[in-house]
Amino acid sequence: MNQLSQTVIEEFKANFSGSVILPEDSQYEKACQIWNAMIDRRPSLIACCTSSDDVAQSLNFVRRHNLPFSVRGGGHNIAGSLPAMTG
Repeated sequence: MNQLSQTVIEEFKANFSGSVILPEDSQYEKACQIWNAMIDRRPSLIACCTSSDDVAQSLNFVRRHNLPFSVRGGGHNIAGSLPAMTG
């Protein structure tokens, strides 16, 4: 895991409209969980984007700081299809 300074993290959060979850935050463990329990990653931060601007800012941040990243989506299953709508 790359170590980011508090200053760098605060600069990122300044113009980010979503939430940023850090390893010391209480919701970090839950936010790290994915369906495949065999994979256990510990990201330096988790950016929960709420807009396309958040996505662009996040991608620029990882590029600028040469950080590995992954995108976690939602609304689909392991096969990649959307779940059936009920109700």
